[in-house]
Amino acid sequence: MADYTSNLKTWGDTGSEYPDGYNYVEGEQPVDAWDNFFNHNAQKDIDHLVSLTNKRLESGKGTNYPGSPENGELCWRSDNSRLAIYDEEYNGWREVAFRSDVAETEADLVPIRDQIDDHEADTTNPHNVTNDQVGAPSTADFAALVDAHNGIAQAVNDHIPNTSNPHNVTASQTGALPTGGGIVTGDIQHEGILLNEDRIITPQVFVDGPVTHDKHAVTKEYVDLSNEVGGGGPWIMSDGDINRSLNTWYQNTTEHPICVYASVGGRAIYQIQISPTVEQNDIMLWDLHSQNESFRLGTPFFVPPNWYYAVVCPETTELVEWTEYALAIGADISYN
Repeated sequence: MADYTSNLKTWGDTGSEYPDGYNYVEGEQPVDAWDNFFNHNAQKDIDHLVSLTNKRLESGKGTNYPGSPENGELCWRSDNSRLAIYDEEYNGWREVAFRSDVAETEADLVPIRDQIDDHEADTTNPHNVTNDQVGAPSTADFAALVDAHNGIAQAVNDHIPNTSNPHNVTASQTGALPTGGGIVTGDIQHEGILLNEDRIITPQVFVDGPVTHDKHAVTKEYVDLSNEVGGGGPWIMSDGDINRSLNTWYQNTTEHPICVYASVGGRAIYQIQISPTVEQNDIMLWDLHSQNESFRLGTPFFVPPNWYYAVVCPETTELVEWTEYALAIGADISYN
């Protein structure tokens, strides 16, 4: 950009406008007012042109760019017929494109633009991005995770229907009585038998159906007490002896509790034994004895379904009576 300073001073008198086409004539005196008008306006016009010159961008031409250019300086390259502008921010010369150049460039950009569109729509991982780069698990890791999930799901599905006590829950944890026995502080009711905390056993059922039997040489038919006494008898029983022997194990196969009464004569010591297993493990014992030879010693006891029972007498003694009461509700009983 130019930096020109004029030496002209301001013309003081503005004068008067001279007629169009006026000029000096030899021998005539110049008109002062018209000369003042001319000089005043000429000085103003020159100052304006100097101002425009100083605002004008520098320009030049040549086969090379000028050195130390200023921002916006123009240069016509005569070697390639290109106009260039110096860009101070770019720190270099930028050539001005012609319209024909733009048209050619736009034509060249069409396939490039198509390639860009195709690239943006490409979902086949064209940049080969890895799972580590995006922080994702690998296919193998994901497959292992799926396998682990399926394994857990299968284990849960197998565990839910498992009724074999997989958590090893104990009877004490559930408030139940262990099979090996224990102390019960409340009432117990089992298959029609109530054992309260005072250890008093009471039948809890009533019978209104017939009873059948087919073994053990019962001497009399079973009697339906509900028919005999007008309804509501507490049990079905035999009215005579069952063919039983001392020191012999029997099993309650009636599918109902039974009440057994056995008595022996003379001076005797004997035990009542009941067990849930055929091996006679976990035996429950009652010791009884009599010192009077003429006294009949006997007591009732209850046997749950499928349990084994025996009256054990270490001495030879007489079995006076053996009676069994089968407890049931309104159903036929096959007494084996």
